[in-house]
Amino acid sequence: MKHLIRLSLVVLMLSPFALYAGKWRVNNQTGTTANFTAVSTAIASGSVINGDTLYIEGSPTSYGTLSLTTKSLTFIGPGYLLPDNDSTQAIIYPARFDAMSVSGVATNNSVFMGLVFQNTTGGATLVTLGANGLTFSRNYIFTGTNGGNSFGSTGISVTSGFNNITISQNFINLQLTAASFTNTGINIAGINTNLLISNNLILVGQMDLTATNPGTANAITMSSTSGSAVIANNVFKGNLTLYNAQLFSNIWIAGTFTVNASFPNVLQNNISNSTQFGSANGNQQNITMTNVFAQTGSVASIDKFYRLTPSTSPALGTGVGGNDCGIFGGTLRYKLSGLPPFPAIWSATVPPSGSSGSNLNVNVRARAHN
Repeated sequence: MKHLIRLSLVVLMLSPFALYAGKWRVNNQTGTTANFTAVSTAIASGSVINGDTLYIEGSPTSYGTLSLTTKSLTFIGPGYLLPDNDSTQAIIYPARFDAMSVSGVATNNSVFMGLVFQNTTGGATLVTLGANGLTFSRNYIFTGTNGGNSFGSTGISVTSGFNNITISQNFINLQLTAASFTNTGINIAGINTNLLISNNLILVGQMDLTATNPGTANAITMSSTSGSAVIANNVFKGNLTLYNAQLFSNIWIAGTFTVNASFPNVLQNNISNSTQFGSANGNQQNITMTNVFAQTGSVASIDKFYRLTPSTSPALGTGVGGNDCGIFGGTLRYKLSGLPPFPAIWSATVPPSGSSGSNLNVNVRARAHN
């Protein structure tokens, strides 16, 4: 396993994204050599400065809570649901946290990518974003499917007063097997402007593609009429409460729409299971969702379930600009398993030993993940 980790890091560090800033390994597994064993120690280290990157390596053990208040850093994990999709990573453990909180102007422009946030405690907020210019991309937020333990959870909460936040290409999975639901995918807690919510898979409510009543579960909520957001190419199930938002090329599986005529939303080229978006401006209504998605795998856990049905899906080419609706359309296309945009080793055969008198044959297979 040590050989595989080192090989993965060598390939990762060859990426143009990582040529200049300081790069640090974090691994909490016993017996593994890394710069740090705890994320909190890495953040507090005087050697780690603004603009540096922490590579959080996969582990069967949670890294706890990620709390960032004093530095602007980039955090990169290996992705999620790694055994469920082809050619992901040679080591299939995710970099898992119980929760994350980012706050203060010192953390402006921080980046979070390829991480997993899982907590089955009811009432928990898993990710809190409270700074300007944050990028939260290709992450997995999961509360589990064990009934009442995860009621009342919020996937992402955006703190009031911050701008230019990008939330893209994430899988927010707050589905339950029970018949009553109170979870929220993304809560925009106050006045926030220039938010981009793009190409996310946001599932709250009952774990069933055909369920038309998500109860009180909310996909996205805005609490202030003074903010603004662009919400594009998402797939979501759950209720929406939005003001001054631009929505285009989304697919809405089920839910109700709370709007205010004084703070209108712009709706264009979206698809919904009922009449939520209407039929003007390229919107499609009363669409049967089982005709939209390819449904390969499990609705509960496999993100590739939400690829479009080839040739026949009503989402093909019907988004803005002739692009597809949903998470695989547009410019920030969803990446299966949230793989970071670097080459990654997905298969490696490394002999346990070698000698100075013979070659050491190492077979490696890698793939780029843009």
